[in-house]
Amino acid sequence: MNSTKGLGEELSRVCLESAARENATYADFRLVNTVTEVVSVINENPATEELNDLGAGIRVLYKDSGWGFADTDEVNPENIRETTRKALSLARGAAKIGSKISFVKEPVHVDDWVSPKKKDPLAVSLDEKYGLLQDATERMREILRQLGRLQDLPRPDADRRVIDRRLESAIRHPEEICTAVCARWL
Repeated sequence: MNSTKGLGEELSRVCLESAARENATYADFRLVNTVTEVVSVINENPATEELNDLGAGIRVLYKDSGWGFADTDEVNPENIRETTRKALSLARGAAKIGSKISFVKEPVHVDDWVSPKKKDPLAVSLDEKYGLLQDATERMREILRQLGRLQDLPRPDADRRVIDRRLESAIRHPEEICTAVCARWL
């Protein structure tokens, strides 16, 4: 299957059929696709890496009284069967001490969900991201240069007040907060 949706449909069938064969009262399957982009500037050299993590979560109810959950990052039919069996094993154990749960009859629900965002970070150009990182790096260097000038001050408490004043003056824009905090920790 080429698409995540097609893969999700195939694997959900595998999960639900496996759970039904093992007499589960209820089962649900979630396929989660997480896209992460790592952008860095090290020694003024930009680098980027895009990661795509795919995983599944399976929840089952056994004998209307015991819940079990298992997850996996290996999304193939055989592993989904095994993960469903793990969830069922946990549900069987929980059913020994659980109490009856009743459900309202509902049709099967299939849906897609995407995290809400004001601006899609993956749509921001790499040039803009690198520019922001390089700007933050330069601001941090400036703060460190300013902090380096404090070596001649006689009292430690005077050093702290001057450092705090300089850091506070550096916080003019939200993106500078990290730079100021990082400098404070150094």
